[in-house]
Amino acid sequence: MGGGADLGEGRDCDDYTKILTGKAMEYGGELGVEHSMCFGMAEGEFTWRNGLHFCNWVFQSGSGDEFGSFYWIEPEGGETKELTECTKLIKLFL
Repeated sequence: MGGGADLGEGRDCDDYTKILTGKAMEYGGELGVEHSMCFGMAEGEFTWRNGLHFCNWVFQSGSGDEFGSFYWIEPEGGETKELTECTKLIKLFL
């Protein structure tokens, strides 16, 4: 099968979310502890899409007494979104 099964469809949000998570893991290992971040994926309802949608999330550590920042990443375009853009439902958070 080579690189993966062809299911007769293009990539969708969950595929892009998995790809971006893998890339973030590679990049995070290169950063070192002083620039630490947590990265994952979630499925929920967001202001920029109708219905359930997969996207990535990032928490970057702050410096000193700063708490840090949390935001969503739209994996199909790479745009960052504010935490408040999750409308009401998180079905999956990894």
